[in-house]
Amino acid sequence: MIVCCHSDTVELLYSQRANPHSGVIEMVDQFKLSALALASRLYGPAGSAPVTTIQEITQMSAFSFEATSNTLATAQGSIHYHEAGEGPVLLMIHGSGPGVTGWANFQGNLEVFSEHFRCLIIDLPGYGKSDPAEGDPIGVCVAASLALLDGLNIDKAHIIGNSLGGIVGSHIAASSPDRVAL
Repeated sequence: MIVCCHSDTVELLYSQRANPHSGVIEMVDQFKLSALALASRLYGPAGSAPVTTIQEITQMSAFSFEATSNTLATAQGSIHYHEAGEGPVLLMIHGSGPGVTGWANFQGNLEVFSEHFRCLIIDLPGYGKSDPAEGDPIGVCVAASLALLDGLNIDKAHIIGNSLGGIVGSHIAASSPDRVAL
């Protein structure tokens, strides 16, 4: 399954209903995060003090940057990633922009997803603690994502991508559909 998100919209781009042999990833569903669920996540139960920052949410969590941080050496350089949870693999690919990292995009979601998945949050080449790489930016990011999976002996993964990460995930699904879990 490939999920691409931008802002508050999440688009399901690849699922069991998509035809991986058509060469086109079909849009099969679109949904938005419930405002009520988001409010309860941010503000907690009635009568509790509001949580106002992503840092406060992370501090409430058992998952920290340091506890989940890992590095994989590859032929193209080091790839930094975070890992938490058990179960089917979920690769989380961040967007682009100044100072963005996988942790910045997905730290607030890690605790929830790790209850059901083995979560891998990648820092794409040139972002966060990953080494930069030369070449076509999308191709380099696709190669790094697949190198991470290969280096961790993972055959298939569900993929969530934010903005640029959605593009990278879509390219992975189009070029290597056998690597995407359904």
